[in-house]
Amino acid sequence: MPKWAKVLFEKWEKKTTTTCILPPSQIASDAGIQRPPRPDAQAHIKIEQKGASVKISMSEVSIELGPKKARPLPPQEYVVLDLETTGLSSHRDKIIEIAAVRFRDGEIDDSYETLVNPGCRIPPEATGINNITDDMVAQAPAILQATTELLEFLGDSPVVAHNAKFDMGFIERYLHAWPEIYDTLTMSKQAFPDLRRYNLPAMCYSLRIESATFHRALADVMATQQLFEKCCAALSGKPVEVRKYPANINKLKLTDIKPRTEELDGSNPLYGKKIVFTGELSISRKDAAQLAADSGALLRASVTSKTDILIVGNQDQDIVGFDGTSGKQEKAAELNSSGKANIQVLGEQEFFEMLDGKVNVCLST
Repeated sequence: MPKWAKVLFEKWEKKTTTTCILPPSQIASDAGIQRPPRPDAQAHIKIEQKGASVKISMSEVSIELGPKKARPLPPQEYVVLDLETTGLSSHRDKIIEIAAVRFRDGEIDDSYETLVNPGCRIPPEATGINNITDDMVAQAPAILQATTELLEFLGDSPVVAHNAKFDMGFIERYLHAWPEIYDTLTMSKQAFPDLRRYNLPAMCYSLRIESATFHRALADVMATQQLFEKCCAALSGKPVEVRKYPANINKLKLTDIKPRTEELDGSNPLYGKKIVFTGELSISRKDAAQLAADSGALLRASVTSKTDILIVGNQDQDIVGFDGTSGKQEKAAELNSSGKANIQVLGEQEFFEMLDGKVNVCLST
């Protein structure tokens, strides 16, 4: 019997539930891990008595890769990152400017800044926002060189960004390992819950943070650093989410969702239709996807010419932009207008009505 099991049963003493916390050396030894976990690692292993049986539920075993208590804020050293791009989609659009500044004890220690040649023309809409033109990037390094230099600059330092999901979405394909990430968008909502808007200009206005301009990478980095410090002060002693993994590592896997019945209703308007979700619904995305699967829908992660239905929930303008339209909505509109698709765009209430079979829509097959 492994050491952890012996300890667990010794602690159990006929209690219905017992939790055992093990030191990292024991975790490594019993799990056969060649490379030991970090010194602050702990394994939480749970044993339960259910009726007359006793079992260890392995699904409830977790390895904590860091302490649960709040980390000291701000860190002694961190890098603030910002990108300027040709648009909002990390799949279709390109990086055109990168700025990263390393701070140590609150003071600037080093910096990296470059324009990036996207290999395509910069849309007028993007130039209208960030004032970066084709001529400015003509002699700039290509994305692979720029991101290689950026990653060398980042090293092992924690990264701070405002709406980090956006920035990391553009550079994740170039990363070999993920840094710790502090998102000032998330921190701002936790530190200042009564504000109406949480985009960077709005936060700077609310907290009286001065910025020379917005939507240029270096200026946004400096504004984000001030915002980070203010969030740290407001959240002192409180738990702060620090990502140590890709933002989509726990992303819902649609392939894992299967119908809970073998007797599907072929008359349901969702039956056999390829559907995509975007935005936040009143129920979780997982629950909505499960209900759709139970109705015979074919779940898909992205909008293509083969998509039948796009279900639209509430959009966070701090993520999708001022027009409140997600990339999936834009893609659906583009495909429909070009005649390449006939995608039905439905709201949450229409989706729920279709689940009940109350709405029948004519869709191309």
